[in-house]
Amino acid sequence: MTQPFALILSWGTLTGYVLKLHVLQPLLFCILAAIFVASFFPLLHFYAGQETNNLRRLLIVIWLFQCAILPLKFYNLSLNIAPVELSFVRTGLLGAIVYFLAIMYLLKRCGCGNPFAIASWRDGFNLLVIVILVVLTFLLTFSRIVPSVWVKTSNLQKLKYLLFALEAGIAEEMLCRAAIPASLGNLFSKSKNCLLWTIILSSILFGCFYLTNLTVQSLDVTIFQVVMAAFSGLLFILLYLYTGQLWLVIALHFYTDFASSVNDSSVTIQQITTNDWVSILIAGVIVNVLLIWLMFGKRRQVMDLHLKRLANLA
Repeated sequence: MTQPFALILSWGTLTGYVLKLHVLQPLLFCILAAIFVASFFPLLHFYAGQETNNLRRLLIVIWLFQCAILPLKFYNLSLNIAPVELSFVRTGLLGAIVYFLAIMYLLKRCGCGNPFAIASWRDGFNLLVIVILVVLTFLLTFSRIVPSVWVKTSNLQKLKYLLFALEAGIAEEMLCRAAIPASLGNLFSKSKNCLLWTIILSSILFGCFYLTNLTVQSLDVTIFQVVMAAFSGLLFILLYLYTGQLWLVIALHFYTDFASSVNDSSVTIQQITTNDWVSILIAGVIVNVLLIWLMFGKRRQVMDLHLKRLANLA
């Protein structure tokens, strides 16, 4: 399980030496990035072929996320790579591309469905439900781009905001709305509450991933982010399992992260107020009422069908 880290260390060292030449940097970086993507697949082939336990499969997709995304963000290549090329590495977007391909490959190898093809327009969704889910997502995340902040931002910083948001939208959705629900669906396949367990646990896991922010901020701010992310994750998984449209959830996640990055560029949250907690708890009550409403009738049948297609249980 340490091979991915050894791979990244080797790739980073090679990239640093090659790009010190300062000759054809964009072309060389593209070649090295392609090598980085291709070198993951022997490992993926091994993981998919050797592992049949559903719990360990769940742990593997989480582990691969950490391997593909996090080390690239902190690997010190800043002295060797031009700012634009460096941004693709340090924002984690290169790792997100690797992770996207990895999950598509692993789901196929493990017999699960294509996460982008689990829905049919004949499944009978209600457009009103979709509108409610999308609107609540925007209300919960409070995301909007402030023009005055955007105008003052440099082009390189704008690129970084864009790449950070793409990394989050692509990689986190592939993990928390595709890989984890597929694994949980198989793990709880014999339970009559498989759908509910999948929705709740995937949302909690999405929130818990924000505990990594403890290294850069206070406990109360981090706990607030964990709770907010869990409620956001609940909305995202409901929207995905109801519509079956992963691209829609990726687009929403991209927008909310992009807007948040722009708005928070000059302001760092120092503490959470009582009003913040009241607001997020009210939002949590609304989201959970929505969950209860969706767990009955035709709405539940549609979500259950989509989860079965994703986990290949249909």
